[in-house]
Amino acid sequence: MDGPEVQVLDILSLRDTAQTSVAVEKLWSGLSVLSDVYLVSTVTLPQKLGGVLFGLYDRDDHNKILEVALMGKVNKVLVRYSKADGRLHTLNLQNAPLADGRSHSLVLRLGGLRRRSLSAELYVDCRLADSAASLPPLGTSQRNSDTVELRHGEKTYARVQGAVQYLSLQLGGSVAKAGALADCPFQDSTTAAGSDVGAILGDHLKALIGQLIIFNQVLGELRLDIREQVKEMSLIRNTILECQVCGFHEPRSRCSPNPCFKGVACVESLQFPGFTCGSCPSGFHGNGTHCEDEDECSVWPCHGHSLCVNSVGGFSCSPCPLGLWGAPVSGSGLSFAKKHRQECSDIDECLEQPEVCTTNSVCVNTVGSYKCGGCRPGFLGNQTAGCFARTSCSGLTFNPCDANAQCRVERSGAITCACNVGWAGNGNTCGQDSDIDGFPDRSLPCQDTDRHCRQVSQSEGSRSPW
Repeated sequence: MDGPEVQVLDILSLRDTAQTSVAVEKLWSGLSVLSDVYLVSTVTLPQKLGGVLFGLYDRDDHNKILEVALMGKVNKVLVRYSKADGRLHTLNLQNAPLADGRSHSLVLRLGGLRRRSLSAELYVDCRLADSAASLPPLGTSQRNSDTVELRHGEKTYARVQGAVQYLSLQLGGSVAKAGALADCPFQDSTTAAGSDVGAILGDHLKALIGQLIIFNQVLGELRLDIREQVKEMSLIRNTILECQVCGFHEPRSRCSPNPCFKGVACVESLQFPGFTCGSCPSGFHGNGTHCEDEDECSVWPCHGHSLCVNSVGGFSCSPCPLGLWGAPVSGSGLSFAKKHRQECSDIDECLEQPEVCTTNSVCVNTVGSYKCGGCRPGFLGNQTAGCFARTSCSGLTFNPCDANAQCRVERSGAITCACNVGWAGNGNTCGQDSDIDGFPDRSLPCQDTDRHCRQVSQSEGSRSPW
């Protein structure tokens, strides 16, 4: 037995690299000299979730050496390990309902480490769930502990999929000792009667016993199912015997199923045919049993230039034509269509959109449209070039300024004229100013009394006409 060599490694307590390296060295040396190794854990997983619980990997190429994964969606525990030839072997252990949001204990035994074949046993909640024998041996002789990396799923489960409350490895010992770590009261083979039977008969007998235990569990569940089926059949039998509607009964209702048109009320009647249907829905005409759609467009409810669309049980008018405005009209029934006709009124574009024609031009509103005419009185131009005041700097023909003056448009819209340099006058009329004193060399035919229209004597400094 492995009693004196039993060691328990608390995986979740490994906080630094040094502690992890010591644990890996102990585990690696134990795999080569011990017969059994146990993985003991307590986990809580949400429904249909899972992940890697424990694993040993090669530091260099990250290949799997030994990995234990929980497959919550299919209720399996997946064991993958590297064989002696370096290839990966996969073992599926069934009957592991761990992903239900509750806490479960798990004990995984890997036996026969020093034999030619490996065996595995899975215990879930202190009950044998599945086992396997005659498995390929674990290939550990080609590596040393320095190249082995240990990983566990504590952080993954805590953040995403659940929680790992306990995770440890027992090197050697028995199932009873490993079960004690998960509070499972397994019977110790060293104190039970015939304690040497397991050692003599080997792992094959253990696997057979495990399968028998599973078979007994299935039989127990089947017995419970049969009891439930007997109760249900008895209830059905009593219901049939006590059923009153199974014999003579009153005639069925004439209104079930409803013989009237969809949406029409049915009332039972003593007269043939035993029922009476109400009026057809709005937009339909008929006797209540058969109703046909009314063509509301036949009474012309829409504007003359709008489209009338007849639908099942109603109608609708398209929007008013361009240049006309009116509220949308839709409804059902001929009477509604006669009383609610679409009205489209002309839109006065000249009033609502004064910018449709050029500024200072004539806009003429028409039915559904508009026309742009010529310039308003006092303005010259067209719709392309624009309309300008007759007295304007832009109208070359009616420029009020002298040919030797500049025309200016003030902010108020007023037109002012100023003679060019070398010329003097009131801007409308300019004469030469040889000495550039702001006065013309000779009198100008100006109508205003501004001094720019008269020459001033230099000696008198007063205004006097020539």
